[in-house]
Amino acid sequence: MILRPRLLMFLSALILASLTTLNIHGAVYDVGGTVVDTNGQPVSDACILLMGNNNVLTTYTDQNGQYSFPGMEGGNRYTISACKYTLSPVVDPSPGSGAAIMDIAEGELGNTDGPSPGLYHGHGDAWCSEFVSWVYWQAGDPFTGGATDGGACTEDWNMSNVYRIQAGFARNESWQLLPTCEINAHWSPETEAALTPQPGDYVLFSNTTGIDRSHSGLVREILGEDMKTIEGNVSDEVRAMTRADWRTDQVGNTIVAGIGYRRRVSQVYFNPTYHYGWLFAPLTVDFTAIPELIPGDANHDGYVDKKDARILAENWLETDRFWDHGDFNDDGRVDDLDASILAAHWGTSPAESHAVPEPGTLMLLLGLGGLALLLQRRMS
Repeated sequence: MILRPRLLMFLSALILASLTTLNIHGAVYDVGGTVVDTNGQPVSDACILLMGNNNVLTTYTDQNGQYSFPGMEGGNRYTISACKYTLSPVVDPSPGSGAAIMDIAEGELGNTDGPSPGLYHGHGDAWCSEFVSWVYWQAGDPFTGGATDGGACTEDWNMSNVYRIQAGFARNESWQLLPTCEINAHWSPETEAALTPQPGDYVLFSNTTGIDRSHSGLVREILGEDMKTIEGNVSDEVRAMTRADWRTDQVGNTIVAGIGYRRRVSQVYFNPTYHYGWLFAPLTVDFTAIPELIPGDANHDGYVDKKDARILAENWLETDRFWDHGDFNDDGRVDDLDASILAAHWGTSPAESHAVPEPGTLMLLLGLGGLALLLQRRMS
């Protein structure tokens, strides 16, 4: 049984800076911003995750809700997100597909990816993240959104790099990716069982040296303080590895930067909005933390209303869709099930509830929205 979180948080990004198209070689720029709640009050101790230049950096907001990453190298693509949650010793006790994942991954030990199109993908270059994606797919519990997330992959199950895998975890409400610094901050005898990685969990690697590398792997086993892993694209083959003292004492490009749990280990639902962009100028990204994610609230403004119905209508009967498109039950399709969820929460906000419209009224609204879109497309 998946234990539903009691507190939900959605972090919506407001991009307040424009990027210039000209960059001077070797230039560095500051990245920063603030995190506030819906009343405009600062949120302290929010964890900010910055991925880019094949590295992973974390920091926390101060008492004024401000954060900064000074001196980031220009000309690179960065992904930034924010989160704040409290961890719980309660964890979904089901083993999930971990055993199946390990059976498949262990069967690939020693294999190379081969010429393009390779065994695990058809895109060339580094393939560690695509190996993880392939194993999850073969085990019957895949990522989703790979065909529509803007990456190199055309398969829905396939995440082309660590940035895409991070977004893939965010799209699955039953999974959770936590930075290692957050794991360590909440590690205790009470939370150890929940936070200890299990076979089949995802490992995000980064580096603390000048080596330009990020990397993906799979947890095979935890033995004391050591982590046994299976990783693709290690000297161009699938290898079994050992990461000693994985929480506290990694060296160079073997650092464990985060764990992707294939279950929820937190009381707070974390469904971040990501900012992707090339860094060619100082960048400010501000986040607003909405304390409750309401079923049916597609645009995350805290209300379920005509704006959300419009979004649902725009994506009616479309596939490969997510919450922001009106897919409220996370089945990848916008249909009558999602309309029912929207209807059941019609008019609600974090503080109040209003009458639910008749289903016929809502469906008429959706029908009108769909007809309007059809006419617009034919006229354009």
